[in-house]
Amino acid sequence: MVRTMSKPRRVLDEDGLRQALFLLDKGVPNERVALKLGLSISYVGKVKVLRQLPDENTPSLTNDDKHLLASERHSARYPEKIKARQAVTNALKTGKLVRPEVCENCGHFKPQGHHDDYTKPLDVRWLCVSCHMEHHKNERQGTISVTGQDTTDT
Repeated sequence: MVRTMSKPRRVLDEDGLRQALFLLDKGVPNERVALKLGLSISYVGKVKVLRQLPDENTPSLTNDDKHLLASERHSARYPEKIKARQAVTNALKTGKLVRPEVCENCGHFKPQGHHDDYTKPLDVRWLCVSCHMEHHKNERQGTISVTGQDTTDT
């Protein structure tokens, strides 16, 4: 079952809706297709909800609209990251994974999950915000590999 929702200021025209429904019925689960059509796909329970994205060229975009557009672009560009995060969230809810109380590097509280490899979604390192940001900074600078191994000569 597919419901369509849109903001009152911009309604999906009939051809766009027909094309989107055709693609969804054909089993195209790709958010990139929806994004090209100017749609956002979300789920309410097991119901797929289509929402018309705001136009980027609209001068009066609210911060919520800007955030929604950026989020949709990110989801379409990195679907493997989204799937890995969802897998961790579901595993935490069901008890398959347990979030530790402290960072595995320094012992600070409230660690965040970090994936070294998105193809292994439940293989998570738990790092505090500082260690997580430092890890990504070192990764960008090339001092550690994507797998988290130090590549500097000592």
